Amino acid sequence: MNLNTLLQAVRDGTISVEQAEESISSVCCGSFPYTPAEYSGPRIINCSGRKCDEFRDMFIDLAAQGDDILAIHASPAYYRAVMQNYRKARYNQLARTISLQQTVPAETGLITVAVSPVAAMQPAQEAAETCQMFGAATECIYNLDASCIGRIYADEKIMQSSAIIAVIGTGDALASILANITQKPVIAVPTDTTSDSCINGMAALLASAEAQTPGIVTVGINYGFAAGYFASLINSSIEEGRKTVLQGFFRTNKS
Repeated sequence: MNLNTLLQAVRDGTISVEQAEESISSVCCGSFPYTPAEYSGPRIINCSGRKCDEFRDMFIDLAAQGDDILAIHASPAYYRAVMQNYRKARYNQLARTISLQQTVPAETGLITVAVSPVAAMQPAQEAAETCQMFGAATECIYNLDASCIGRIYADEKIMQSSAIIAVIGTGDALASILANITQKPVIAVPTDTTSDSCINGMAALLASAEAQTPGIVTVGINYGFAAGYFASLINSSIEEGRKTVLQGFFRTNKS
């Protein structure tokens, strides 16, 4: 039934308004053969460009709903704006993040944050905070570079990781080394180390983007949150796959 016929039917009293509404809704929205995935992570607030009052109002509204919250690019002033009302809120000064954990998710999988000695620390800490807030067991390993190949091979946690975040600086081959050795997905985070030669992180970004090693993705300069979020998606997908395999195994054995 087309729209014109439907409206005429309503006018003539052949069908009710409720029936017409249901018919239009089914045409406009359709029925999907899958169930959309529910978002299960923390609510994210980017403090860049926000006034403290605006941030505080957003934080209070989300917290009142019982949500976990991760605020990024937050200065101490933003933390002071909410700390009186939310004593459980935690400020990581190095990462510039504010975390409020109101649920108690079980840590799953493993994500390694590998930090080069020539990389900036803020993006590394931001990535680690993000992974932890998304429920991933997170391990930070510092001062890894091309001279640490033996150390990488010997580290069981690196080799068992679902994903690896490589926080790199100028002329850094750490991401390529990790991808080649571990055969794990590697997320490279180029950083601005305030060196005159790195051009605000552009040298590290271009070097990472032009790497020919498969298995590496590169996020924006100093964008630790993006790396942590992407690594968490990989980690949760792997964990869901493991659960599905185990459930199938037990069902088969029961039958």
